[in-house]
Amino acid sequence: MKVLFSSLLLLLPLCALAEWEKVAETPEAHFYFDSETIKTAGNIKILWVLTDLKKSTSAGEKSRRSRYQFDCKEDRIKLITLTTYSGQMGEGKLLYMQAKGSWMEASQNAIGLVLKTVCEK
Repeated sequence: MKVLFSSLLLLLPLCALAEWEKVAETPEAHFYFDSETIKTAGNIKILWVLTDLKKSTSAGEKSRRSRYQFDCKEDRIKLITLTTYSGQMGEGKLLYMQAKGSWMEASQNAIGLVLKTVCEK
């Protein structure tokens, strides 16, 4: 667990230097991705997504930085890492960290809007 946490912390400075491109908006949030860090392996694209919430959650969360795998052929997504922050645009105090999710249909999640744009690039 310590190795995983340390590895995630090493990735965080890379996110701070990201060139975020706004790709979608919902009533709850703005969604951005960093086109400079997209990795492609066949139908899979791996990239960072920034979710900037319009209102704070009850836990004080105002933004999220997530690393996702997007399966462009099967129209599904998989969370690799998630960190939540007390400030806008991935700034402020680190509130929560999670690693590894399972595949889910992109249409079941607002991140599906990002998937469509990224897979067209």
